[in-house]
Amino acid sequence: MSNNIDILPDVQLTKPKYEIEVNKVGIVELVLPIFVSQQVGGFQYSTANIDCCVSLESHLKGTNMSRIPRTIHTYLDRPLTGKIIKEIADEVKYNTEANDVHLVYRFPYFVKKLAPESKEPGLVHYNALFEGSQIKDIYKFNIGVEVTATNLCPCSKAISNYGAHNQRVLIKIKACQKENSFVWLEELINLAEDSSSCEIFSILKREDERYVTEKAYENPMFVEDIVRSCYDKLINLNSIEYFKVEAKAQESIHLHSAYASITRAKEG
Repeated sequence: MSNNIDILPDVQLTKPKYEIEVNKVGIVELVLPIFVSQQVGGFQYSTANIDCCVSLESHLKGTNMSRIPRTIHTYLDRPLTGKIIKEIADEVKYNTEANDVHLVYRFPYFVKKLAPESKEPGLVHYNALFEGSQIKDIYKFNIGVEVTATNLCPCSKAISNYGAHNQRVLIKIKACQKENSFVWLEELINLAEDSSSCEIFSILKREDERYVTEKAYENPMFVEDIVRSCYDKLINLNSIEYFKVEAKAQESIHLHSAYASITRAKEG
């Protein structure tokens, strides 16, 4: 066997057939373990589905894609935060010689909740999102949650002699965190649940079921009410710059779902 090291061609650096800039190229659906800080203290360990893409200049055939997962792997022993994602983005940007980097971590997050009357403990699952974008020299970090709750129809309650229809509502919040600020996932989760007819629980005994049924009935909400209530709470969070909130209710008396959204856009 020869001791000479073969010099392999770097095809990515060759001229492409079509000299057109590519906005995003990279890897998606990379699954890796992560851990994040909890508001109650300590860390929660989870598994993230990761997307990482960079921009590609028109004169290059391809990006050095293998450098992206290699960079991400070097940060697995550190808790995931907005600042860490910025470090990863900066290193990916340098390693791939790109102008822009987009990095997204999607992962399940669990919160321990006590049933409202019996105080029976149980874990409730939420979908969380950490998203960092490095556009040239400007970094933005978004935090997001998907919260399932209950909404009870105000119209149905008003026009009916008996009861009112209710359903699960999925509330999505995606917010841009201000520089040098911090917001807990639990803050956004609680904010969304407080804007619904009633939060949900993983474990309910009979007295708990009566409680959530009556609470929802006494607190009817359209999807419009939910997004407005979330908006009113979000604008009072000093740690958030701008945001989008959505609510989608799986109607129990229709085949379609009800939907509403509000966006507080970036100023300027």
